Amino acid sequence: MSDPIGAVLRDATALNHFYPELEPTLAMLFARFNEEQSWQKDLFRQETVTGAYYTLHAWMSPPNPSPFPRGQAIHSSGFGELTMQVAVENYKTDLMRWHRDDLADSRAPLSLRAQAELGMKRLMNYKDFVLQELLLGTASTYLTPGFAFNNIFGGTGLFSSSHSYNGQTWDNSQPGSGTSAAALIDDLWTLIKNFQGAVDSEGNPYFTASEVEEARYCIVIPDDLLQAFSQALKSEFLLEGGATAPSSNYTRTVFAAQMQLKVYQRLTDANNWYIFRTDIGTNERPFAEGSREGFRTQNWTESNSDDSRKTLYEGIRGVRRIAYAIGNPLYAQEVTN
Repeated sequence: MSDPIGAVLRDATALNHFYPELEPTLAMLFARFNEEQSWQKDLFRQETVTGAYYTLHAWMSPPNPSPFPRGQAIHSSGFGELTMQVAVENYKTDLMRWHRDDLADSRAPLSLRAQAELGMKRLMNYKDFVLQELLLGTASTYLTPGFAFNNIFGGTGLFSSSHSYNGQTWDNSQPGSGTSAAALIDDLWTLIKNFQGAVDSEGNPYFTASEVEEARYCIVIPDDLLQAFSQALKSEFLLEGGATAPSSNYTRTVFAAQMQLKVYQRLTDANNWYIFRTDIGTNERPFAEGSREGFRTQNWTESNSDDSRKTLYEGIRGVRRIAYAIGNPLYAQEVTN
């Protein structure tokens, strides 16, 4: 067995947390935890789950009105519906172990147990980890193997050029025209136009024109695009393609107050970016997080563990039961360059 965290290294040349001289430099070196960010929370619909799975359920639109010529028989229609089952899964932190003597002898300003509890705080903010895989449609590290990337329209994931429902289609995966400020502006207007063209299951506009124009949006980008996007959305003047002198940045004038720009540092592709509607009056979101049980802490100590009594090793880990799902694709678009 390898030494657990905080194990005493008795070699005099080994510097470890028993050396108080290092406190000013190393006290909080890796005692880091990213608090839950509000923009990430805004992308997830919160569900309360009462069983091993839950079902997302939506009605399709009622039929459109039509002429009723004199003498025509009455026509009736049913109610179309969309459903999707979502499984609850277990997520955990690894068991962090230490020797009881090390816990007592350590002079580090942050105790071993407090350091281990940082991992459990990260589990409480698990959205930060799974968001990247939900965006990319891959279950590689943080989602469970075999995670079903279904959405309410089928099995294409959140982004697709061919979402289909009741004969209608929704293309929310757009090819980009580049990563310069001018190209980002052009693509942004393409996305706004695409939101204007979204339709319900009967072909009617899904959003009103003013709703799209006045909506608030969250643009999620990799850090590589921060400079170009800042120029596109925050510069008062901009040199457009083919121009010899900068002109007023009308995109900033029209949309700057409605666009929330957020860097998501876990994104590994330097060129692709995403836009989400975040001013939603209903509970519609591009993702869903269902909590089945609250966060649980499991402790191994001399008071409850035979192994701990024999070895003097203690430990702690956290466990959560959560369900993650793709929500409503009509509130999200991606740009791929």
